[in-house]
Amino acid sequence: MSHWFGIVVLIILTLCIRVTEIQANESCTEDVFSVSSMELRADSTRDFISYLRVLIEGNAIGDYELNRFASNLKEGVLVNPIDIQLAKVNGESQIYYEQFEQLISLYSLDLKIILSSVHNYLRESRKVQFKRSKVRSDTDEILQEIKFSKVSKGRVIVKRRNEDTLLAIPKSIDVMTTNMTQSHWLELMGENPSFSRGGPYSILVKKDGKLVKIQPNHPVENINWWSVLVAANNLSEKYGLKPVYDLSRVHWNPTTAAKNGNLVLWLADAEIKINAPDGDYYRAEGIRLPTVTEQEYLTSVAKNHRGGDPYGEDGAELENHAWYYKNSGGSLQPVADKDSLIINDHEFYDLFGNVAEWGFVLPERRETSDASIIRASDIFHSLYGGSYIHRKKSMFYDYLSFFDLKDISNNYSGVRFVRSLNPGELP
Repeated sequence: MSHWFGIVVLIILTLCIRVTEIQANESCTEDVFSVSSMELRADSTRDFISYLRVLIEGNAIGDYELNRFASNLKEGVLVNPIDIQLAKVNGESQIYYEQFEQLISLYSLDLKIILSSVHNYLRESRKVQFKRSKVRSDTDEILQEIKFSKVSKGRVIVKRRNEDTLLAIPKSIDVMTTNMTQSHWLELMGENPSFSRGGPYSILVKKDGKLVKIQPNHPVENINWWSVLVAANNLSEKYGLKPVYDLSRVHWNPTTAAKNGNLVLWLADAEIKINAPDGDYYRAEGIRLPTVTEQEYLTSVAKNHRGGDPYGEDGAELENHAWYYKNSGGSLQPVADKDSLIINDHEFYDLFGNVAEWGFVLPERRETSDASIIRASDIFHSLYGGSYIHRKKSMFYDYLSFFDLKDISNNYSGVRFVRSLNPGELP
Protein backbone atom coordinates (compact mmCIF):
# COMPACT_ATOMS: atom_id res chain seq x y z
CA MET A 1 0.00 0.00 0.00
CA SER A 2 1.14 3.56 -0.71
CA HIS A 3 3.30 5.35 1.84
CA TRP A 4 0.61 8.08 1.76
CA PHE A 5 -1.58 5.73 3.80
CA GLY A 6 0.87 5.86 6.71
CA ILE A 7 0.84 9.66 6.66
CA VAL A 8 -2.97 9.67 6.66
CA VAL A 9 -3.04 7.37 9.70
CA LEU A 10 -0.71 9.73 11.62
CA ILE A 11 -2.94 12.71 10.86
CA ILE A 12 -6.06 10.85 11.98
CA LEU A 13 -4.35 9.75 15.20
CA THR A 14 -3.43 13.39 15.87
CA LEU A 15 -7.06 14.43 15.46
CA CYS A 16 -8.23 11.66 17.80
CA ILE A 17 -5.67 12.63 20.46
CA ARG A 18 -6.86 16.24 20.38
CA VAL A 19 -10.47 15.17 20.83
CA THR A 20 -9.44 13.03 23.83
CA GLU A 21 -7.58 15.97 25.38
CA ILE A 22 -10.62 18.21 25.16
CA GLN A 23 -13.00 15.55 26.47
CA ALA A 24 -10.71 15.04 29.47
CA ASN A 25 -11.36 18.67 30.46
CA GLU A 26 -15.16 18.44 30.49
CA SER A 27 -15.14 19.02 34.27
CA CYS A 28 -13.88 22.59 33.72
CA THR A 29 -16.18 25.63 33.71
CA GLU A 30 -18.44 26.24 30.75
CA ASP A 31 -16.42 29.29 29.60
CA VAL A 32 -13.12 27.39 29.68
CA PHE A 33 -14.64 24.47 27.78
CA SER A 34 -16.09 26.88 25.22
CA VAL A 35 -12.60 28.24 24.53
CA SER A 36 -11.22 24.71 24.35
CA SER A 37 -13.92 23.72 21.85
CA MET A 38 -12.96 26.66 19.65
CA GLU A 39 -9.33 25.59 19.85
CA LEU A 40 -10.30 22.06 18.93
CA ARG A 41 -12.26 23.32 15.93
CA ALA A 42 -9.30 25.37 14.70
CA ASP A 43 -6.79 22.56 15.29
CA SER A 44 -9.10 19.96 13.74
CA THR A 45 -9.64 22.16 10.67
CA ARG A 46 -5.88 22.60 10.18
CA ASP A 47 -5.26 18.87 10.53
CA PHE A 48 -8.19 18.09 8.25
CA ILE A 49 -6.66 20.35 5.58
CA SER A 50 -3.34 18.54 6.00
CA TYR A 51 -5.16 15.22 5.58
CA LEU A 52 -6.90 16.53 2.46
CA ARG A 53 -3.59 17.63 0.93
CA VAL A 54 -2.08 14.19 1.56
CA LEU A 55 -4.97 12.62 -0.36
CA ILE A 56 -4.51 15.11 -3.20
CA GLU A 57 -0.75 14.59 -3.46
CA GLY A 58 -1.25 10.83 -3.24
CA ASN A 59 -3.64 11.03 -6.25
CA ALA A 60 -6.57 9.72 -4.20
CA ILE A 61 -8.41 12.95 -5.13
CA GLY A 62 -8.09 14.75 -8.47
CA ASP A 63 -9.07 18.22 -9.64
CA TYR A 64 -12.47 16.97 -10.79
CA GLU A 65 -13.32 15.61 -7.32
CA LEU A 66 -11.84 18.70 -5.67
CA ASN A 67 -13.99 21.09 -7.73
CA ARG A 68 -17.08 19.07 -6.82
CA PHE A 69 -15.99 19.14 -3.17
CA ALA A 70 -15.61 22.94 -3.34
CA SER A 71 -19.09 23.35 -4.88
CA ASN A 72 -20.63 21.47 -1.96
CA LEU A 73 -18.62 23.53 0.54
CA LYS A 74 -20.04 26.72 -0.99
CA GLU A 75 -23.48 25.35 -0.15
CA GLY A 76 -22.35 24.72 3.42
CA VAL A 77 -22.24 20.94 2.95
CA LEU A 78 -19.24 18.73 3.66
CA VAL A 79 -19.45 15.75 1.27
CA ASN A 80 -16.89 12.99 0.80
CA PRO A 81 -14.98 13.84 -2.40
CA ILE A 82 -13.71 10.27 -2.97
CA ASP A 83 -15.65 8.42 -5.68
CA ILE A 84 -17.73 5.74 -3.92
CA GLN A 85 -17.76 3.59 -7.07
CA LEU A 86 -13.96 3.64 -7.19
CA ALA A 87 -13.87 2.86 -3.47
CA LYS A 88 -15.89 -0.30 -4.10
CA VAL A 89 -13.25 -1.73 -6.46
CA ASN A 90 -10.04 -0.26 -5.05
CA GLY A 91 -9.02 -1.28 -1.53
CA GLU A 92 -6.88 1.79 -0.83
CA SER A 93 -9.59 4.17 -2.04
CA GLN A 94 -12.11 2.36 0.15
CA ILE A 95 -9.93 2.92 3.23
CA TYR A 96 -9.57 6.62 2.41
CA TYR A 97 -13.32 6.89 1.79
CA GLU A 98 -14.16 5.33 5.15
CA GLN A 99 -11.60 7.49 6.97
CA PHE A 100 -13.06 10.61 5.38
CA GLU A 101 -16.56 9.61 6.44
CA GLN A 102 -15.33 9.09 9.99
CA LEU A 103 -13.71 12.54 10.13
CA ILE A 104 -16.84 14.23 8.78
CA SER A 105 -18.99 12.58 11.45
CA LEU A 106 -16.64 13.15 14.42
CA TYR A 107 -15.27 16.67 14.13
CA SER A 108 -16.57 20.22 14.07
CA LEU A 109 -14.80 21.89 11.14
CA ASP A 110 -14.65 25.42 9.76
CA LEU A 111 -15.98 24.96 6.22
CA LYS A 112 -15.00 28.50 5.13
CA ILE A 113 -11.33 27.89 5.96
CA ILE A 114 -11.43 24.50 4.22
CA LEU A 115 -13.04 26.08 1.12
CA SER A 116 -10.36 28.78 1.03
CA SER A 117 -7.64 26.11 1.23
CA VAL A 118 -9.24 24.11 -1.59
CA HIS A 119 -9.44 27.22 -3.79
CA ASN A 120 -5.77 27.96 -3.11
CA TYR A 121 -4.79 24.43 -4.11
CA LEU A 122 -6.83 24.58 -7.33
CA ARG A 123 -5.14 27.88 -8.24
CA GLU A 124 -1.72 26.27 -7.60
CA SER A 125 -2.71 23.28 -9.71
CA ARG A 126 -3.74 25.47 -12.65
CA LYS A 127 -0.41 27.34 -12.46
CA VAL A 128 1.57 24.07 -12.38
CA GLN A 129 -0.37 22.64 -15.32
CA PHE A 130 0.20 25.84 -17.30
CA LYS A 131 3.95 25.70 -16.60
CA ARG A 132 4.11 22.01 -17.49
CA SER A 133 2.24 22.64 -20.74
CA LYS A 134 4.78 25.32 -21.68
CA VAL A 135 7.75 23.13 -20.79
CA ARG A 136 6.31 20.22 -22.77
CA SER A 137 5.20 22.22 -25.81
CA ASP A 138 7.81 20.42 -27.92
CA THR A 139 6.16 17.08 -27.11
CA ASP A 140 2.56 18.14 -27.78
CA GLU A 141 2.46 16.10 -30.97
CA ILE A 142 3.57 12.99 -29.10
CA LEU A 143 0.99 13.54 -26.37
CA GLN A 144 -1.86 14.19 -28.78
CA GLU A 145 -1.39 11.24 -31.09
CA ILE A 146 0.14 7.81 -31.34
CA LYS A 147 3.53 8.32 -32.95
CA PHE A 148 5.96 5.71 -34.28
CA SER A 149 9.66 6.14 -35.12
CA LYS A 150 12.01 3.78 -36.94
CA VAL A 151 14.57 1.55 -35.23
CA SER A 152 16.90 -0.17 -37.71
CA LYS A 153 17.69 -3.85 -37.49
CA GLY A 154 21.04 -4.63 -35.95
CA ARG A 155 23.15 -6.50 -33.42
CA VAL A 156 24.62 -5.61 -30.07
CA ILE A 157 26.61 -7.40 -27.37
CA VAL A 158 24.89 -7.27 -23.98
CA LYS A 159 25.70 -8.56 -20.52
CA ARG A 160 23.36 -11.23 -19.23
CA ARG A 161 24.18 -12.54 -15.79
CA ASN A 162 27.77 -11.34 -16.28
CA GLU A 163 28.15 -13.14 -19.60
CA ASP A 164 28.47 -11.54 -23.07
CA THR A 165 25.44 -12.34 -25.24
CA LEU A 166 24.81 -11.44 -28.88
CA LEU A 167 21.45 -9.73 -29.26
CA ALA A 168 19.95 -9.16 -32.72
CA ILE A 169 16.66 -8.06 -34.26
CA PRO A 170 16.19 -9.45 -37.78
CA LYS A 171 14.02 -6.65 -39.22
CA SER A 172 13.74 -2.89 -38.82
CA ILE A 173 10.69 -1.86 -36.83
CA ASP A 174 8.54 1.16 -36.14
CA VAL A 175 8.27 1.71 -32.39
CA MET A 176 5.86 3.88 -30.42
CA THR A 177 7.74 6.84 -29.00
CA THR A 178 5.71 6.68 -25.76
CA ASN A 179 3.60 4.15 -23.94
CA MET A 180 -0.07 3.91 -24.84
CA THR A 181 -1.82 6.60 -22.81
CA GLN A 182 -5.23 6.55 -21.19
CA SER A 183 -6.56 8.83 -23.93
CA HIS A 184 -5.18 6.47 -26.61
CA TRP A 185 -6.85 3.47 -24.98
CA LEU A 186 -10.14 5.30 -24.54
CA GLU A 187 -10.21 6.29 -28.21
CA LEU A 188 -9.30 2.76 -29.32
CA MET A 189 -11.28 0.64 -26.86
CA GLY A 190 -14.01 2.94 -25.52
CA GLU A 191 -13.08 2.58 -21.84
CA ASN A 192 -10.34 3.40 -19.33
CA PRO A 193 -9.43 0.49 -17.03
CA SER A 194 -6.59 2.35 -15.30
CA PHE A 195 -6.39 2.57 -11.51
CA SER A 196 -4.73 5.98 -11.88
CA ARG A 197 -7.63 7.66 -13.66
CA GLY A 198 -8.10 10.00 -10.68
CA GLY A 199 -5.39 12.55 -9.89
CA PRO A 200 -4.15 16.08 -10.52
CA TYR A 201 -4.58 15.78 -14.31
CA SER A 202 -7.94 14.01 -14.20
CA ILE A 203 -10.66 15.07 -16.66
CA LEU A 204 -14.01 13.69 -17.81
CA VAL A 205 -14.29 12.76 -21.48
CA LYS A 206 -17.52 11.87 -23.23
CA LYS A 207 -17.22 8.61 -25.17
CA ASP A 208 -20.10 6.70 -26.76
CA GLY A 209 -22.62 8.71 -24.76
CA LYS A 210 -21.00 8.24 -21.34
CA LEU A 211 -18.52 10.22 -19.26
CA VAL A 212 -15.19 8.48 -18.66
CA LYS A 213 -12.59 9.72 -16.20
CA ILE A 214 -9.00 9.73 -17.49
CA GLN A 215 -5.63 11.31 -16.89
CA PRO A 216 -5.13 11.74 -20.62
CA ASN A 217 -1.32 11.77 -20.77
CA HIS A 218 -0.71 9.08 -18.15
CA PRO A 219 0.07 5.57 -19.39
CA VAL A 220 -2.86 3.19 -19.50
CA GLU A 221 -2.39 0.39 -16.96
CA ASN A 222 -4.38 -2.40 -15.33
CA ILE A 223 -4.54 -4.12 -18.73
CA ASN A 224 -3.87 -7.82 -19.19
CA TRP A 225 -2.07 -9.52 -22.06
CA TRP A 226 -5.17 -10.70 -23.91
CA SER A 227 -6.71 -7.23 -23.86
CA VAL A 228 -3.50 -5.84 -25.33
CA LEU A 229 -3.72 -8.28 -28.29
CA VAL A 230 -7.23 -7.03 -29.05
CA ALA A 231 -6.05 -3.42 -28.79
CA ALA A 232 -3.21 -4.15 -31.24
CA ASN A 233 -5.69 -5.61 -33.74
CA ASN A 234 -7.99 -2.59 -33.33
CA LEU A 235 -5.07 -0.24 -33.99
CA SER A 236 -4.09 -2.23 -37.09
CA GLU A 237 -7.63 -1.90 -38.45
CA LYS A 238 -7.62 1.82 -37.70
CA TYR A 239 -4.47 2.19 -39.85
CA GLY A 240 -5.82 -0.09 -42.61
CA LEU A 241 -3.37 -2.90 -41.80
CA LYS A 242 -4.00 -6.63 -41.53
CA PRO A 243 -4.31 -7.54 -37.83
CA VAL A 244 -1.47 -9.74 -36.57
CA TYR A 245 -3.49 -11.90 -34.18
CA ASP A 246 -6.30 -14.15 -35.45
CA LEU A 247 -8.22 -14.80 -32.24
CA SER A 248 -11.14 -16.66 -33.82
CA ARG A 249 -9.97 -19.90 -32.18
CA VAL A 250 -10.28 -18.31 -28.74
CA HIS A 251 -13.42 -18.45 -26.59
CA TRP A 252 -13.65 -15.68 -24.03
CA ASN A 253 -15.10 -15.65 -20.55
CA PRO A 254 -18.37 -13.73 -21.10
CA THR A 255 -17.96 -11.76 -17.86
CA THR A 256 -14.73 -10.13 -19.10
CA ALA A 257 -13.98 -7.53 -21.77
CA ALA A 258 -10.89 -6.25 -23.56
CA LYS A 259 -12.02 -2.63 -23.24
CA ASN A 260 -11.98 -3.03 -19.44
CA GLY A 261 -8.52 -4.58 -19.56
CA ASN A 262 -9.60 -7.90 -18.03
CA LEU A 263 -10.24 -10.19 -21.01
CA VAL A 264 -9.66 -13.86 -20.09
CA LEU A 265 -10.08 -17.25 -21.75
CA TRP A 266 -13.10 -19.47 -21.31
CA LEU A 267 -11.11 -22.60 -22.20
CA ALA A 268 -7.37 -23.07 -21.72
CA ASP A 269 -6.78 -24.91 -25.02
CA ALA A 270 -7.13 -21.79 -27.17
CA GLU A 271 -4.99 -21.19 -30.24
CA ILE A 272 -3.68 -17.98 -31.76
CA LYS A 273 -3.02 -17.77 -35.49
CA ILE A 274 -0.29 -15.33 -36.55
CA ASN A 275 -1.33 -13.59 -39.76
CA ALA A 276 2.05 -13.60 -41.52
CA PRO A 277 3.86 -15.55 -44.26
CA ASP A 278 4.75 -18.96 -42.80
CA GLY A 279 3.55 -17.69 -39.44
CA ASP A 280 6.75 -15.62 -39.13
CA TYR A 281 5.94 -13.10 -36.38
CA TYR A 282 8.54 -10.63 -37.67
CA ARG A 283 6.91 -10.56 -41.13
CA ALA A 284 3.41 -9.71 -39.93
CA GLU A 285 1.94 -6.54 -41.41
CA GLY A 286 -0.02 -5.04 -38.55
CA ILE A 287 0.59 -3.51 -35.14
CA ARG A 288 1.90 -6.00 -32.61
CA LEU A 289 3.56 -6.51 -29.27
CA PRO A 290 7.37 -6.38 -29.36
CA THR A 291 9.23 -9.59 -28.71
CA VAL A 292 11.29 -9.67 -25.55
CA THR A 293 14.39 -9.60 -27.78
CA GLU A 294 13.20 -6.37 -29.39
CA GLN A 295 12.46 -4.90 -25.96
CA GLU A 296 15.94 -5.67 -24.71
CA TYR A 297 17.53 -4.42 -27.93
CA LEU A 298 15.81 -1.03 -27.61
CA THR A 299 17.10 -0.44 -24.09
CA SER A 300 20.56 -1.75 -25.00
CA VAL A 301 21.18 0.59 -27.96
CA ALA A 302 19.45 3.69 -26.53
CA LYS A 303 21.74 6.64 -25.68
CA ASN A 304 21.30 9.88 -23.82
CA HIS A 305 21.48 13.22 -25.66
CA ARG A 306 25.25 13.32 -25.20
CA GLY A 307 25.61 9.96 -26.92
CA GLY A 308 26.49 8.24 -23.66
CA ASP A 309 25.18 5.45 -21.51
CA PRO A 310 21.71 6.39 -20.21
CA TYR A 311 22.33 4.57 -16.92
CA GLY A 312 25.67 6.07 -15.93
CA GLU A 313 27.85 4.65 -13.19
CA ASP A 314 25.69 2.19 -11.21
CA GLY A 315 22.56 3.67 -12.81
CA ALA A 316 23.22 7.23 -11.61
CA GLU A 317 21.89 8.69 -14.89
CA LEU A 318 18.69 6.66 -14.78
CA GLU A 319 16.79 9.24 -12.75
CA ASN A 320 16.98 11.64 -15.71
CA HIS A 321 15.15 9.18 -17.96
CA ALA A 322 12.89 7.05 -15.77
CA TRP A 323 10.21 7.22 -13.11
CA TYR A 324 10.90 4.51 -10.55
CA TYR A 325 10.79 3.83 -6.81
CA LYS A 326 13.29 6.53 -5.90
CA ASN A 327 11.70 9.52 -7.65
CA SER A 328 8.06 8.71 -8.49
CA GLY A 329 6.63 9.38 -5.05
CA GLY A 330 4.71 6.12 -5.40
CA SER A 331 2.55 7.55 -8.20
CA LEU A 332 2.26 6.97 -11.93
CA GLN A 333 3.49 9.97 -13.96
CA PRO A 334 2.58 11.47 -17.37
CA VAL A 335 4.41 10.14 -20.41
CA ALA A 336 7.34 12.09 -21.87
CA ASP A 337 8.01 13.99 -18.62
CA LYS A 338 11.57 12.68 -18.34
CA ASP A 339 14.42 13.23 -20.81
CA SER A 340 14.11 11.13 -23.95
CA LEU A 341 16.58 8.47 -25.07
CA ILE A 342 17.93 8.44 -28.61
CA ILE A 343 17.89 5.51 -31.04
CA ASN A 344 18.80 6.13 -34.71
CA ASP A 345 18.40 9.90 -34.15
CA HIS A 346 14.82 9.43 -32.93
CA GLU A 347 13.53 10.25 -29.45
CA PHE A 348 11.84 7.63 -27.27
CA TYR A 349 10.36 8.24 -23.83
CA ASP A 350 10.02 6.05 -20.75
CA LEU A 351 11.84 3.01 -22.12
CA PHE A 352 12.55 2.41 -18.44
CA GLY A 353 10.13 2.89 -15.57
CA ASN A 354 6.67 4.41 -15.16
CA VAL A 355 4.92 1.26 -16.46
CA ALA A 356 6.42 -2.14 -17.24
CA GLU A 357 5.64 -3.09 -20.84
CA TRP A 358 3.95 -6.26 -22.05
CA GLY A 359 5.97 -8.30 -24.54
CA PHE A 360 5.60 -11.45 -26.65
CA VAL A 361 7.96 -14.36 -26.01
CA LEU A 362 8.09 -16.51 -29.14
CA PRO A 363 7.94 -20.23 -28.32
CA GLU A 364 11.03 -22.19 -29.33
CA ARG A 365 8.83 -24.83 -30.93
CA ARG A 366 5.17 -25.03 -31.81
CA GLU A 367 3.15 -28.15 -31.06
CA THR A 368 0.96 -27.74 -34.17
CA SER A 369 1.23 -28.82 -37.80
CA ASP A 370 0.50 -25.27 -39.01
CA ALA A 371 3.49 -23.03 -38.29
CA SER A 372 1.22 -19.99 -38.00
CA ILE A 373 -0.79 -21.43 -35.11
CA ILE A 374 0.42 -21.19 -31.53
CA ARG A 375 -1.32 -22.83 -28.62
CA ALA A 376 -2.01 -20.43 -25.81
CA SER A 377 -0.39 -22.88 -23.39
CA ASP A 378 2.89 -22.66 -25.36
CA ILE A 379 3.14 -18.88 -25.14
CA PHE A 380 5.02 -17.01 -22.46
CA HIS A 381 5.04 -13.26 -22.23
CA SER A 382 7.09 -10.63 -20.49
CA LEU A 383 6.80 -7.45 -18.45
CA TYR A 384 9.89 -5.45 -19.28
CA GLY A 385 11.58 -2.25 -18.13
CA GLY A 386 10.35 -1.83 -14.56
CA SER A 387 7.83 0.71 -13.34
CA TYR A 388 7.21 3.58 -10.96
CA ILE A 389 7.08 1.18 -7.98
CA HIS A 390 10.20 -0.84 -8.87
CA ARG A 391 13.77 -0.35 -7.79
CA LYS A 392 16.62 0.46 -10.15
CA LYS A 393 17.79 -3.12 -10.66
CA SER A 394 14.32 -4.12 -11.93
CA MET A 395 14.88 -2.10 -15.10
CA PHE A 396 17.24 -4.65 -16.62
CA TYR A 397 17.07 -8.05 -18.29
CA ASP A 398 18.35 -10.03 -15.31
CA TYR A 399 15.18 -9.03 -13.46
CA LEU A 400 12.81 -9.55 -16.39
CA SER A 401 9.51 -11.22 -15.48
CA PHE A 402 8.20 -14.05 -17.65
CA PHE A 403 4.60 -15.22 -17.27
CA ASP A 404 2.24 -17.83 -18.56
CA LEU A 405 -0.71 -16.31 -16.63
CA LYS A 406 -1.93 -13.99 -19.35
CA ASP A 407 -5.05 -12.81 -17.56
CA ILE A 408 -3.22 -10.94 -14.79
CA SER A 409 -3.37 -7.15 -14.68
CA ASN A 410 -2.10 -4.61 -12.19
CA ASN A 411 -1.46 -0.93 -11.67
CA TYR A 412 1.97 -0.98 -13.34
CA SER A 413 1.45 -3.05 -16.54
CA GLY A 414 1.29 -0.98 -19.73
CA VAL A 415 2.18 -1.36 -23.40
CA ARG A 416 4.23 0.09 -26.25
CA PHE A 417 3.37 -1.29 -29.69
CA VAL A 418 5.67 -1.89 -32.67
CA ARG A 419 5.30 -2.75 -36.36
CA SER A 420 7.68 -4.59 -38.70
CA LEU A 421 8.89 -2.54 -41.68
CA ASN A 422 8.72 -4.23 -45.10
CA PRO A 423 6.67 -6.93 -43.39
CA GLY A 424 6.32 -9.44 -46.22
CA GLU A 425 10.04 -9.64 -46.95
CA LEU A 426 12.34 -12.25 -45.47
CA PRO A 427 14.85 -10.97 -42.89
